[in-house]
Amino acid sequence: GITMHEPATVSAIHRHADHVTVETTGGETITTEMAFVAVGRVPDIKRLGLGVLHDDPSGEVRLTTDPFGRTQFETIYAVGDVVNPRKTANRAMAQAYIAGAHAAGKEVEPFDEKNVISAVYTEPGLAQVGVLQGPDIKTHLTTYTYSMISHISNSSGWIKLAVNTGGLLSGVAVLGPHAAEIITPAALIMDSLKPVNYYKKFYAANPTYSELFFDALRQLPA
Repeated sequence: GITMHEPATVSAIHRHADHVTVETTGGETITTEMAFVAVGRVPDIKRLGLGVLHDDPSGEVRLTTDPFGRTQFETIYAVGDVVNPRKTANRAMAQAYIAGAHAAGKEVEPFDEKNVISAVYTEPGLAQVGVLQGPDIKTHLTTYTYSMISHISNSSGWIKLAVNTGGLLSGVAVLGPHAAEIITPAALIMDSLKPVNYYKKFYAANPTYSELFFDALRQLPA
């Protein structure tokens, strides 16, 4: 299980031969097998000189963007970590594509956060896209066992599908091997605005992890 120590501030970490001890400012000592330290990160844009554009020599500027990546400065676009609370590569690349096309005067759809896949590369993997909860949303849980690949590879996992009252896919979560790959079709289906029942006729190559998502769709009520 997991024990939460909150609020707690770590004052020291000591490595021993077969364990780690963590000391907190509250005087507590925690003994564990290992310690994972995540300090986080924040964007540093001071050296870009943006403070000059709004008469602030300190350079303390908080960038805001519209769905095309345009900032509050008319000729400057920003994408990726400097404007995203969730700092992921696929989100930044999607924003960069849209911003570049828009800056070049090309017609392009605005960035849509709900169609961006978030993935955690743990074992088992975890991935999510869209919205899973809401007053007009019902969720349906299926397992990997519906597909042959799970038996061949001796793997297990689950897929949660969220469908709104209009029959549209609103979100998906996957827990298990290859979660980030399995979930990819969900973003395309959500963007198409077609009912999920339309996609039940599609079959991926068998046996592959790709077919897990479509197998899950076919478990949904008609």
